[in-house]
Amino acid sequence: MRAKRGCEDASPVFSFKGLKLLQVRKSEAGIYMTKGVSSIIKQKIKPMAFQNALVYSALVVDEALERVLRQNSPKSWRRLHLVLRDVFHRVHYLNEIYMKYIYAIGDIHGRDHLLEKMYLRIETDPYRPAEAGKPIVIHIGDYIDGCPNSDRVLDLVMKGSLHFDSIALLGNHEALMLNCLDTDDRDVWWNWISNGGDKTLEAFGVSNRFGGYNPKDLSDALGPERIHWLQNLPLYHIADPYLFVHAGIVPDRPLDEQKKKDLLWIRSRFLESDVKHPYIVVHGHTQTENPELLPNRIGIDTGAARPKTLTAVVLDSLSEPRFIGVS
Repeated sequence: MRAKRGCEDASPVFSFKGLKLLQVRKSEAGIYMTKGVSSIIKQKIKPMAFQNALVYSALVVDEALERVLRQNSPKSWRRLHLVLRDVFHRVHYLNEIYMKYIYAIGDIHGRDHLLEKMYLRIETDPYRPAEAGKPIVIHIGDYIDGCPNSDRVLDLVMKGSLHFDSIALLGNHEALMLNCLDTDDRDVWWNWISNGGDKTLEAFGVSNRFGGYNPKDLSDALGPERIHWLQNLPLYHIADPYLFVHAGIVPDRPLDEQKKKDLLWIRSRFLESDVKHPYIVVHGHTQTENPELLPNRIGIDTGAARPKTLTAVVLDSLSEPRFIGVS
């Protein structure tokens, strides 16, 4: 018997074989979607919009397919075609959201060549699928101090890249430097210089000999563009289920009640806590030999300033966190 056509776009085959093939293809798609959801649930990452959309898609496809099996009419095939097209668009949209890759980079401390190597590793990451789209790179703070090329690091982070979207957070070392722009108080300046600020002053050609703590010299060396950028760096960034912050948070304290000094300086009270925070906290600030992957936090300061290794953690919705290191 000659095959009929339901509509020009769908080009369906009105035959038992065609219907069975459609059922098989639908089953394969269902298995693919189920695997995706299982992977998300396994990580305890449960974007309800994703799951709800898949449940809705399965229901409408079932309903449309049942209608084709009952009626085998051009109208039922046209309905199925429209439903499948809607599902494809829906899944594509959700992939763009939930397949987004995030690379969070730990404390850099003036190691410009390590940052350049890290950017190249991110841009050419062979494990990131093409359909994931443009990744997001989150810099966790501490771009300056300790090593000679803090000026270059600041400019690299400010410039970003055409290959990824860039977010930069404030670190405690940037905060120490910003404090010096407002005063010539010896204690304020010494607090920065004794924490590696002398290397940053050298990088920008600012002398502090004979106690010459001059905020105007520092301001002129940095320039208005860098100062504006530094003064507007956020303290944290949220990409559910992760919270990105320089040092950490006070356990059991709501995020909107956290103090700036804790977000930039906290150590033992946060590091030694096994409290389940509202988010998995991705942080730097406290150096460790290797990156730390714990149920409630991920530590990525592996001592680039020692000099040692610059580390980034790679995060996406469907895989376990993994680390990239350059040295």
